Amino acid sequence: MRALLVTLFLMLSLPLLSVKADTCDDVKNFTNEFNSQLPLQVDEITTVTKADYDCRTKNIVIVKEISVTINQLNSKNKLWKSVLKTGWEKQICNLTDADALTDLGWEFIQRLIFDGGSRHNTIADCVGYRNGRVSSKSNDAKRNDRKKPEITSDYTYYNRCNSFGSENCYNDIVHSCNLLYPRSDINAQTQFNRMGCIADSINATLSPSSEEHRIFLSHYLIRKGYFEAALKGEITSYQAYEMSENTRYQLNSSLESARAGSSARQRCLSRCLMNNKAGSGGSAAVQGLNYCANLCN
Repeated sequence: MRALLVTLFLMLSLPLLSVKADTCDDVKNFTNEFNSQLPLQVDEITTVTKADYDCRTKNIVIVKEISVTINQLNSKNKLWKSVLKTGWEKQICNLTDADALTDLGWEFIQRLIFDGGSRHNTIADCVGYRNGRVSSKSNDAKRNDRKKPEITSDYTYYNRCNSFGSENCYNDIVHSCNLLYPRSDINAQTQFNRMGCIADSINATLSPSSEEHRIFLSHYLIRKGYFEAALKGEITSYQAYEMSENTRYQLNSSLESARAGSSARQRCLSRCLMNNKAGSGGSAAVQGLNYCANLCN
């Protein structure tokens, strides 16, 4: 992900543009020099392939080829587009001459071409970036004068399995906490309480050696942390919700893969043992079991 935020860093090692009356010629010279250093492998998945320009539309386009699909990136971080835009604007708009070109109507476009052909363009909005930077500094000053919010863990949780009447403690924990703090309510406080309810109930009721405790306790604590960050004003409630859902999707995907692998191995073992002609007793049986175990590994 970091590589996708590396933008026009090459500009820093090239002569800066001199914004004059013949701006188009300056841009042409710059892109020619820029292209003379390409292609450039930024990291294992990102290659800067070319720079292009159009004097009629006043566009400067930096093209990068990404060796993963856009769906793979979406599965890793659903917020990558907004993060990418922030990084692009920070790089472009902090370059004096590039910023000056945007005041003359030029647009700097980062074009990502993904494996499979999908494309995504990011345009640097330097006016918005400058305004946001001033606003951010002002807000930072105000936040420094303000006491940071204190996050309290006053939600309900369960400390006995039979207190809510089910042998399947984990499922009942999730169900009971969802009734108290609905999944559909994406308010940061509600979701902070829901994750805390589930995590603390797992910790209080399930054995530390159980599979559910091992898999799910840290999972819900991580998601609780997202909403705590939102309550502290470090990210928005919606960002916390998206990050939480992304973490949930990742866990579900890994669990489904593990179940599929286990099921496939069991089917292989069953077929192998039924068809094995190594014998039905003593060392022959052991040999048959070892053969099938190795075959289905």
